Amino acid sequence: MIRSERSSNGYREYHSEAVEIVKVIRMLLHCGFGTRQILEVPLCAGGRIEGSPEACAASIRMHNAKLKELDSLIEVLEQRRKNLLDRIELHTSRRGQDVPRLEVNEIAHRNSLMHQRLKR
Repeated sequence: MIRSERSSNGYREYHSEAVEIVKVIRMLLHCGFGTRQILEVPLCAGGRIEGSPEACAASIRMHNAKLKELDSLIEVLEQRRKNLLDRIELHTSRRGQDVPRLEVNEIAHRNSLMHQRLKR
């Protein structure tokens, strides 16, 4: 992705757009792309798209596929969370035990935080 050359003193020298490319790579990592996937994504650097309009369309398709993948994971996590809450309720109601109020508030708080993070 980023190529460098060796100067006469042995230091690596990078092209001026290397900083922008690194920023894009970091953003793609934060979006959930793996390093192998990033190699396949046409990078935007300095406001330009490397490659043809077809490459840009391929990049958009990859972004949409990643979004669909994340939506599926969120759905799975939400179902697992619901299952876990159902189990907690089942166990506490069978034993005739109430979940302490503080614990219920902590669960509600964690719920709220999780939903805020997932909506970002």
